[in-house]
Amino acid sequence: MSLENTGRLIFYTNLINDFLLKKIDILDFERKFSGEFKNETVFFPQCIFDVLDTLFADIDAYNPNINLRGNDSIGEDELRERARRAHVSLMAYLLEQPR
Repeated sequence: MSLENTGRLIFYTNLINDFLLKKIDILDFERKFSGEFKNETVFFPQCIFDVLDTLFADIDAYNPNINLRGNDSIGEDELRERARRAHVSLMAYLLEQPR
């Protein structure tokens, strides 16, 4: 993976980590992640793209109001769990890369 790709991947892992550690709230996470991902110019390996794309869909499915959630909507706890799984996958990929 190129240095630019690695840098962008580190950006996403740090952003997710900040969300998981509650350094940023859900609205900031949603705005930053979605804005960056929608405008991404880096081509990631398919396995990384899939993780990021799935998390993007999870963020889109987030609805804070339990009374307005449909079958495909998720709450904060589920979003945090899905973000945690994405973070684990991205970190594992980074750790597998040659130095």
